[in-house]
Amino acid sequence: MPDAPLVDVHHLGLGETGNETWSRNIVRVLEADGGNPVEYAATSAARGHVPGDRLSLVSASSARRLALELPAHARRLRSSVVLTQYTLPIVRVPGVVVVHDVSFVLPESRAWIPIRTRLRLQTTIGLSVRRARFVIVPTEYTRAQLLEHYPVDPARVLLAPLALDPELAAALGGRRRPPDATRVLCVGTVLPRKNLPVVAEAVALLRQQGTDVRLRLVGPVREPGEGDVRRMTELLGDALEVVGAVSTEQLVAEYGAASVLAYPSLHEGFGLPLLEGMAAGIPVVSSDATCLPEVAGDAAALVPPSDVAGWAAALGEALADPDKRRAAAGLRLGAFSWERTGQVVRQALEHAAG
Repeated sequence: MPDAPLVDVHHLGLGETGNETWSRNIVRVLEADGGNPVEYAATSAARGHVPGDRLSLVSASSARRLALELPAHARRLRSSVVLTQYTLPIVRVPGVVVVHDVSFVLPESRAWIPIRTRLRLQTTIGLSVRRARFVIVPTEYTRAQLLEHYPVDPARVLLAPLALDPELAAALGGRRRPPDATRVLCVGTVLPRKNLPVVAEAVALLRQQGTDVRLRLVGPVREPGEGDVRRMTELLGDALEVVGAVSTEQLVAEYGAASVLAYPSLHEGFGLPLLEGMAAGIPVVSSDATCLPEVAGDAAALVPPSDVAGWAAALGEALADPDKRRAAAGLRLGAFSWERTGQVVRQALEHAAG
């Protein structure tokens, strides 16, 4: 199909959390919005997620995909524009790049991103945002950070927030937690920037005060040496449960068995678990760092990321009064829609090609 956009959705089927959620739902809305057909680039794991007659296969290797495969597909298809997440390939046609966060530009990111990775991201993403006709970001915080660090025309940086996956939202809405649940849940990849030890310390403080509460970590563990997990285990013993990566069905069950979601991250581009906790009907306690207040609004208790006493107090309040912010959470969820995000993506593709 000549002159169609080529959208890289290689995350599909690879279990890459937020990136895969973005890819899956962008495909869904682009296929349903009545606009011109789109070509997709993805690995064989994406079969069934995208129309088979418009799927161009690429490898999971970023170097091979960006340097060889995407440029070759763009030439073969005579693509009008190419859209990727984070890094654009070297192609002659216009590009649109989606940048979910720019944590790598912050000095404090040295604590959680290896120096070689930081330098690579600063170089490749910096070049991409300069070359792109449009840059799509999920929050105003990310937009401000990007504009502060890169000489980009603000008119070319478009806001397109993430939203809940509709199937996950429906499943979460059908779960109800047990009335005797005393479980603090943390969802996401276990990394130093997730700041999980502050929740462990807060849970330990609550236990010292007589509250029989447990901490459960759900998500792949990718922390070098598992240092934080070891520290939390030493602190909580068998009151800490490290589950690891889970399926969507298991994730729904985890939310259904939880009393409160804790999200203490030091830096996020969006923070999808905040919306997941709200959809599950459990109270949410979040760090007040970076974009998280923008996403949570008044539907979550916000606490400074290093304030252990503040975390203990907020978690204790959520356990005692789980319905306090429920109405606000329902309203907050309505502020995010993949259909509105898809409109921004569609318009960016059309204007970049034009």
